[in-house]
Amino acid sequence: MVRFIDEKFLYDEGEIFAETILPSAFAIQHATKNENFLLVHHLLAAGAVVDSRITINHGDTPLQIAARLGNMKLVSLLLACNADVNAPAGQYNGRTAVQAAAESGSLEIIQMLIHAGANINASPGRMKGRTALQAALEKGHMKAAKLLLLSGADVNAKPCFTDGLTAFQAAVTFGDIGILQELLSYGADINAAAGPKRGVSALHAAAEQRNIELLDFLIQVGADVHALPSRDCNQTALQCAAAMDWMEGIRLLLRYNPDVRMLPPYFPGYSALGWAIHNSNCDMVVLLLDHGASPNDPVTKDQFEPQTAFIQALSRPNSSEIVELLLKRGADINQSWRYMTALDVAIGAHPANVKAVRTIIDHISQTSENRSDDMLKKSLAWMKVECGTPVDIELLQLLLDAGADINAKNFDDQTTILQKSTKCGHVEVVHILLQNGAEVNIPATRSVGTPLQEAIKEQKTEIADILLKNGAEVNAPPAETFGVTALQAAAIRGYVPLALELLERGADVTADPAPDYGRTAIDGAAEHGHLDMLQLLLNAYGDQDGLASVCDQAAGFAESEGHAAIAKWLRSYTAS
Repeated sequence: MVRFIDEKFLYDEGEIFAETILPSAFAIQHATKNENFLLVHHLLAAGAVVDSRITINHGDTPLQIAARLGNMKLVSLLLACNADVNAPAGQYNGRTAVQAAAESGSLEIIQMLIHAGANINASPGRMKGRTALQAALEKGHMKAAKLLLLSGADVNAKPCFTDGLTAFQAAVTFGDIGILQELLSYGADINAAAGPKRGVSALHAAAEQRNIELLDFLIQVGADVHALPSRDCNQTALQCAAAMDWMEGIRLLLRYNPDVRMLPPYFPGYSALGWAIHNSNCDMVVLLLDHGASPNDPVTKDQFEPQTAFIQALSRPNSSEIVELLLKRGADINQSWRYMTALDVAIGAHPANVKAVRTIIDHISQTSENRSDDMLKKSLAWMKVECGTPVDIELLQLLLDAGADINAKNFDDQTTILQKSTKCGHVEVVHILLQNGAEVNIPATRSVGTPLQEAIKEQKTEIADILLKNGAEVNAPPAETFGVTALQAAAIRGYVPLALELLERGADVTADPAPDYGRTAIDGAAEHGHLDMLQLLLNAYGDQDGLASVCDQAAGFAESEGHAAIAKWLRSYTAS
């Protein structure tokens, strides 16, 4: 009966097993977890397997569970029933019996298990595993640690693969300097390699705790300030302190001459200066510059991140003070990132760094280099224009006053600021741009129309009126994809008065649709069910050749959108 119950537990819980939990598939495991001595005794008497668990690599045996709990009575019972004292630790956060006892700090159980033949140097589980000594030290159980050391525990045993710690690193995480001194007397390696995945060095562990006394102690006894813990923990102690915005730790570490310009070998990750800029800590930036960092230093190996300290500062919000500092310390304003100049980066930041832009423009004005002039002329193309977000008028005026080309095209989509502003309905910006000579008839790109086409397409009729009064071309070719002429846009939207004005200005009712997903004006009106618009457009079409074919095609579009009455009306139009 017990074996049947065990098998049912195995089937039910095996289905939901995940490595992030310690699974208990058998009745005896559950009884042990609940510290139900009587039930464990009955289950064993009824034939339950004393070392029950899902597999050799998953979950704890009853003895390991009892040792974790520090339950001497259950440990004694299970040992008396020949439990395997050296059953291997589970892969995830598993412990052998003696490792579990060390973690709970139970001296009596440790001694009992050693007497029963427990291997105190058994390997840890693969993920978050600990040797017995590592487990005791991580929890600060110094008496248990001393017992293990006196019994021959390896003070320099290797950590597990994932989230592993050496004995010394484990003691650092607990933070007691006295324990660390004791371990050093046993020959602990202060600079031992961390676990391969997410492991941390002793120095790094101290930095993560912001423990200045511990950090100072470790350096004084020989911790390597340049050490990289592991590929996943991809930073030195200095970079770690900078990432945590820990000024006190930075000051201490700099006394020991770390390489302030060192880059993390893998990305993501920043140099110490990169982290200081990321955290907008101007005082830390000054300190690092004073110790050898440079505004033009690379701060990351990630090609998708701003590469140098200066470019990174320009890309950060509210960093004008740091930008000004870096310029005073020799930042090169002619550097670039990908296809963006330093000025482009400052303009394109979220939000734009107006003070930094002004500072760069002032520097540009003091040089006659052609590259600097070219940088300024193209700058307006990088200004952020977003729908639903006000445009920075101060920045716009600053760039215009500095001589920026008002018709400069953005590198990504080849649009001008006027096209973007009309699309998003920024009326004030459109006025300013037109007053300053913006080209009202910028041609459509592959996917963005002329300013007039975009205004009508995006239902910005007030801007459409402004553009028409400023000479907008009504028959400009549409964008290639989903493009529309001005009249086609008005027809689709059902703007009869605007369509009438466009026709009066010479709009072509027969203009071809865009090559990709386009519609003629008549087809667009039919597809969207605008009967009054159709009447206007067909009147404008008049008695030109092909009227029957035009109406039949439009009827097909009307039918596809459920406008049956309009389709019927169109097919009868030529007969009337």
